[in-house]
Amino acid sequence: MNETYEVVQDRIKKNVNALREYYGFNIPKLAEKLGYKKSNIYYLIGDERKFNSLEVLCKLAEIFEVTPGDLMGRDFEALTMKANSRLSEAKSKSLKEVLKED
Repeated sequence: MNETYEVVQDRIKKNVNALREYYGFNIPKLAEKLGYKKSNIYYLIGDERKFNSLEVLCKLAEIFEVTPGDLMGRDFEALTMKANSRLSEAKSKSLKEVLKED
């Protein structure tokens, strides 16, 4: 199936917004993590705009600990499972570090 550029753009925005909500990031917090103004983030992932930045896609993937391909993918359930797994790993590592200190 040959998907159009617009379909992939819409999927990226949908996945980024869903992960943003999953992680509890509002637009200002996501902008801070990316090092951009919040108006730029609204522009990139807003409903009326086209997502057109490979650089930001890569930075978002890094923040959410997924791949750029994951952000372009269709399987949101797998994406959130991957994010949940990363969060669990991070919590587990933090707990192990705390236990080592005792």
